[in-house]
Amino acid sequence: MKTTVLHIVLIALSATADNPPATLWSEYYTFAGHTTWSAGMVLLDDGSFVISGPYLVASGDMDSYLIAVNSDGSQEWQNSTGGIAGHAEFVTNLIQTENGDFIQAGYDFWNGDYTALVIRTNSVGDSLSVQTYSEGSYVFAIAELPNGNILVSGRLDSSGENLGWLAEIDGNEDLLWSKHYGQPGIETSLSDFEVLADNTILACGRSDGFRYLQKTDSDGDTLWTQTDMSSEGSFTAIEALPEGGFILAGYDYEGVPESRSAFLCCFDENGTVEWEGNYSGKYEWSANDVQRCLDGGYLVCGSKSSSASNNWGLAFRTDSQGELVWEYGYGSPGDIFSTCVVLPSGGYCLHGMAISVEPDAAWLLRLDTETGIENPDFSDETTDIMTVLSSNPLEGELSVSVDIPICTPTQMQLYNISGRVVCTALNETLHPGLHNFTIPTESLSKGIYLIRIDAGGITETETVIILN
Repeated sequence: MKTTVLHIVLIALSATADNPPATLWSEYYTFAGHTTWSAGMVLLDDGSFVISGPYLVASGDMDSYLIAVNSDGSQEWQNSTGGIAGHAEFVTNLIQTENGDFIQAGYDFWNGDYTALVIRTNSVGDSLSVQTYSEGSYVFAIAELPNGNILVSGRLDSSGENLGWLAEIDGNEDLLWSKHYGQPGIETSLSDFEVLADNTILACGRSDGFRYLQKTDSDGDTLWTQTDMSSEGSFTAIEALPEGGFILAGYDYEGVPESRSAFLCCFDENGTVEWEGNYSGKYEWSANDVQRCLDGGYLVCGSKSSSASNNWGLAFRTDSQGELVWEYGYGSPGDIFSTCVVLPSGGYCLHGMAISVEPDAAWLLRLDTETGIENPDFSDETTDIMTVLSSNPLEGELSVSVDIPICTPTQMQLYNISGRVVCTALNETLHPGLHNFTIPTESLSKGIYLIRIDAGGITETETVIILN
């Protein structure tokens, strides 16, 4: 099913790559002094962070936590979440919903059984609900759908078989549907997914020891599957690209004896592979997360190790075609990065776990902005970046195109005639190119509205008339 255009094998040596950006701060966090592990991070609009994970309580059980950290690494608050008595809760992921709630997901262990675990809290970590689903299931990834429901992916252990798993949960925490994937005797798991513009789902993971990709419709019914059997390995993360297509990260086993290398694969919206690359050095590498950078390249985090018990945090950067820009190992033996974010300023934050400290702790490391990509601005250019595509006046959806010449944080909002924001249609970093958006207007009253975009030092406003 795939055509490889370019394959890159890179051996990381300090002489062949640029230096990484400077480390601004590196901090460890524990929940109330307990052994604390990490499992998720979100970047908030004000530049602060919230991290989550499980912590070990005195009884030997595990509970979950949220810790808020400001932009300079100082802790602002912490709160225990979940806390089902006698249960071991292991959260693996964290998101923030549109209404500001946090949702942690993972798995719960009690009385010899594993069940999927979903915990919802308010914006300061007070628990709102704790639910378990589907005996034998584990959640590895979670996302909020446009309709406000929650989609999870992971693994389902059923009758001795390990199967890939997708499920949708509504706003009342009720399970709407649950689907499993794979063949008898073949272990399959889904580590991450993206929901596409047409509401289909592209999920990645591992099947029978090989990298695995599948596409389903919005109800989880399989459209196609693809297993890369060129070498053993796994996909661990997937990110949709604004121009269409996707970047996937994971690891690869190569050689005799086998050695692990980080793996990236970029393919277009039609499923054609544009390039793929293996990255390693003196030690084994593994990629746990990948994020698009402001210049169109990629930030990858994970671990590098000389043995199973001797790994430390790894971060590396590539350009847009997968060529290595820099790589660096952080922390001490026993440390690992699990997630990373690219900041609107161009800097980076890496999140993981440190077992090199006592007790084990969650870990955040903040890297400075890279030279040449900070503060993207094109305000000196004379160009219109926003075009209203809908007829004006209009009924129904408002269609807008945005043409961005550089990578920059972009916000698009709809105002009523009194100047009140009635809809924030976009608040994210856009990469160069033409982007189309639709804004539902059925719930808006008839009248005159202003649509405003702020990007790269430019502000544009258009008037639209809604006839609903």
